[in-house]
Amino acid sequence: MKTIRKRDDLEHEERFLRPAVDIKDNGAEITLVADLPGIDKDSLNIQIDNNILTIEARSEDKMDGYDQLVTERAPRRFKRVFELDESIDQSNVYAAIQDGILTLRLKKSESSKPKKIEVKVE
Repeated sequence: MKTIRKRDDLEHEERFLRPAVDIKDNGAEITLVADLPGIDKDSLNIQIDNNILTIEARSEDKMDGYDQLVTERAPRRFKRVFELDESIDQSNVYAAIQDGILTLRLKKSESSKPKKIEVKVE
């Protein structure tokens, strides 16, 4: 896919989970949907820098008001990195998370959107 590419080479060697991602293009925008179970908006960090989209999240299972007696489940750290091409309007990005599903909508710049050419009869 030319508009957005996975960039596994930019992910660090630290231990991260790689959430499953679906990417769709409707001509006007790219929609990216990622599975991030247990993640809320405060645990999420999304950045675009030099056409590199980075999604990072950290989930810790804490129970307020309880003393931790046994911990067998480690904190989960998620990370995905993608390279965007110049057609993405980086100032026009929508992000929402609900029930552990992250949705990113990356609008394309006006100049890169498909245009219908009307043919006239002369």
